[in-house]
Amino acid sequence: MKTQISFYALTILLFISFLPSTSYCNTRKINISGIVIDAESLKPLENANLFDANENLIGVSDSKGYYNGIIETNETGEITFKIIVKKAGYNSFVQNEHWGNLSGELNAIYYFGLKSNSLN
Repeated sequence: MKTQISFYALTILLFISFLPSTSYCNTRKINISGIVIDAESLKPLENANLFDANENLIGVSDSKGYYNGIIETNETGEITFKIIVKKAGYNSFVQNEHWGNLSGELNAIYYFGLKSNSLN
């Protein structure tokens, strides 16, 4: 009887370990990169922060305005996501995206021009 119970417990354990995890199977990654500039002077902006819709930091621009990051989505079918760009002294910018049902390695390049919020 004890051997039989152990065999069933092992069988159930093995079955559960081979079940796919829904968060793993449906996760798609979008590699984003690009540049953030001042919309008026066209000079690169350093330390502009890029966030996803949940306010998770996905990238920061370097001294030349370049950034890269990864957006992860667990959606099935069409992909919708948001990129929010923020920099002190500038108006925030929101990019809303709606893509088709894409799979594989996804890459996108975005160029953002931020307007200064100073009163000149």
